[in-house]
Amino acid sequence: MKVKINNKMKEVYIECSNIRNAGWFGFVFAKDYTGFVVDGWNLYFYEGNDYFFLNLPYCAETVDHPKELAEKIAKPVCCHNCCCIKGEK
Repeated sequence: MKVKINNKMKEVYIECSNIRNAGWFGFVFAKDYTGFVVDGWNLYFYEGNDYFFLNLPYCAETVDHPKELAEKIAKPVCCHNCCCIKGEK
């Protein structure tokens, strides 16, 4: 799955192939990483190649499991927009 993370707004945009994958991913993330949920993080799922997802101005990264997403949220990588990634603005 491709993900785009906005650390400033605590939002994750996830591109999924079907509703079953989205449901499983969201369930496991909420169950295993409740700290992010309590902290206000939101996951938004989009069907593959969705126009809105493709035009989001954040770096796309690939994850295969909610654990990988939790690691990416916990340790943000500097991309083209450091203020947004690190939540400094």
